[in-house]
Amino acid sequence: MKLTTFDAFNRISTLEITKVVDFLHKHLDQYGDSKEAIRKPLNMLPKKAPD
Repeated sequence: MKLTTFDAFNRISTLEITKVVDFLHKHLDQYGDSKEAIRKPLNMLPKKAPD
């Protein structure tokens, strides 16, 4: 298993967000969260390095 930390200097790509959403949706299906609900907080992650 490979662990990756994302921050303002190591940003998460749209492809990586999709992979995380798919993984969480598959493995946390007992909670019934939609993919959109899982994706929403991930889309709020920093997209650019701070000034």
